[in-house]
Amino acid sequence: MERPKIVLTGRDRRILYAFAVLVLVVAALAVLVADTLLAHSTGVKACTGILLPQSKQACLQNIASSTGNVSVCSYIPGAGMDSCISEVAEAEGNLSMCGRINSTSPYYDACVYNISYASNSLNGCGLITNPNYRSSCIYALAEKLGFSSASYCSLIPNSSSRSICLDMYYYNLAVSSRNATYCVYLPSSVNDTLLYAMTAQQSAQSGAFSYNVTLPLYYSVINATPQGLCYYRAAVALKNESLCNFAGSELSTLCTYSFYAPSVNSTLNTTGLNASTICAKAPSYLQQYCKMSVQTSLAVKYGNASICLSLGDNQFAYSCINTLARSRNSTSYCNYIQNLTARSACILMLQGINVTK
Repeated sequence: MERPKIVLTGRDRRILYAFAVLVLVVAALAVLVADTLLAHSTGVKACTGILLPQSKQACLQNIASSTGNVSVCSYIPGAGMDSCISEVAEAEGNLSMCGRINSTSPYYDACVYNISYASNSLNGCGLITNPNYRSSCIYALAEKLGFSSASYCSLIPNSSSRSICLDMYYYNLAVSSRNATYCVYLPSSVNDTLLYAMTAQQSAQSGAFSYNVTLPLYYSVINATPQGLCYYRAAVALKNESLCNFAGSELSTLCTYSFYAPSVNSTLNTTGLNASTICAKAPSYLQQYCKMSVQTSLAVKYGNASICLSLGDNQFAYSCINTLARSRNSTSYCNYIQNLTARSACILMLQGINVTK
């Protein structure tokens, strides 16, 4: 008896062809996954066979980081495992991975801190167990966002950091909202920590260290208050000279000076006029400040320390030379300073700049 003949239609052929292709693709993927797992397990096995603990940890951590597979970290004993997990979690930006680290480990707080800061996650900062780290995390986020929200500051556990954060909030609000009345919320007594934060932010916003007369005199001469500095910044931002009256003492004078100070560019381009002529319109009590600004600009332009020395007053002359040395990045100008302490400070300043480059 003849076997029945099977006749495939065109549709049947297409279905079988598609099925055959699918089988081949699945088989290829299975081989690829198997090869990957084999390579992975072989790599881990090779690492675990290393006798030197430091080298073994480095080998395993490299596999974990390159593959993003935090489970590889489990092969590393002790604190090394926490370090490995933290590195992978930060590289992946995965906050939940930090949960694999024991919450009492310093690596846990560091892991959560770094990812929270990078992702602007206030909730992430709240997961940090150490109150000091949690305070630093929230403060860092508030600073990163320009102290634009008082609610961030209120969540800081450390009272000192919380107070500075709120002060910075009102300081920035006074300038950004063009409303100087917010300055009253800042301390009217000297607070070096807050003053540093205020001036550091000002320098950061300018994008570079300012060589004008204000900051050097501010650090070395006057006992300014945060409230006074706030009124000073508000006066400049609002172009309202009357607000300088609230800045207090020497800072009030410097504030008023800023409304009469010659433009640096016009000073540098003005070769036919001397400092006395340029500063003629400034009030008499601001003449010396104005002349220092002009002479410093000319000294920087021509690289001539003698112009600084012509100021006469050592305090102004040395400040001018410091600016000149910094602008030319040369300690040779520091030798024009007669006072040994001031000369050493000038040299150390430039050495510090060169070290950090």
